[in-house]
Amino acid sequence: MQAGSAMTAAQSTQSVPAATMPQNRRQHPRYRCEGDAEVFVPHGALLFRGKILDLSFSGCFVEVPALDLERGTPVEVSFSLHQIQFRVAGRIAIMHRRRGAGIAFDALGPRRARQISDLITELKETALERTGLPESGAA
Repeated sequence: MQAGSAMTAAQSTQSVPAATMPQNRRQHPRYRCEGDAEVFVPHGALLFRGKILDLSFSGCFVEVPALDLERGTPVEVSFSLHQIQFRVAGRIAIMHRRRGAGIAFDALGPRRARQISDLITELKETALERTGLPESGAA
């Protein structure tokens, strides 16, 4: 975000009561990406295939039009990016019916956390090279 746009955003929110402002609960920047993904529901023995569209240190968004799960449902998400395969436990954070789901990762072990951090560094560098804009928001 550029400094000028940050000032504009801050100035434009001054007259709006805090209760009416949408709350951004994302904790980490998210980066656009594209790769194959699977969402597995262990307790229901269901498997959904789709695409990962963005990734952050705390979660991802997976495009799976057939996915229809309740918020909080435990899942395992498997995805492949930059020729590296990941499998991470998480929970459905937000569901967009007929589009996909935001998945919040459960606690990551040190090795997996380092791998995801390294991948995010690569995605960040790619975004900077391509557009000069490093992120699409925070997740």
